[in-house]
Amino acid sequence: MCELCGCRTYLGSGKQSVMNRAQEIIKLLSLTPENVELFEDCERISHAVASYSFPSFEGGEILEICRWVHRLHEPLYRDRIPRYLAAAKDVFDKLPVKGDTRAAITDYHQLEQLQREIGDDELASIADENVRRTLQAVRVVHDNNLAKKTKLKEKYALE
Repeated sequence: MCELCGCRTYLGSGKQSVMNRAQEIIKLLSLTPENVELFEDCERISHAVASYSFPSFEGGEILEICRWVHRLHEPLYRDRIPRYLAAAKDVFDKLPVKGDTRAAITDYHQLEQLQREIGDDELASIADENVRRTLQAVRVVHDNNLAKKTKLKEKYALE
């Protein structure tokens, strides 16, 4: 149960209070079975915006609304974060290098950026086949990213 939306007031006031407020909201927002997904899409996109934004970003009112909507779900995320952290630890532990994980991932991120500047001719000129094939793999690593994220979520039973 979140604290920011005010639901606690109604949830603590009995079933009739909950029923009355639910009906009031449906009328207030002109909710129908056909447009419920649109409202949920607002929450989905807000989560994505918030997860891709940083405090230094400026996006005007829309960014602030997205951050607010994201914060509405903080209690849910608080409950889920242990599973996400355990999944991250498991993924990090599978890296072929040990030691400073932050440095390793930072170096990998740098490689992602650098490979964008390596054209096909430069790539073909690299003698080391492993380096060449690895750069090719990095070049396409984000293809089908949504499916790859879904696979991770399924593997670790994340929501």
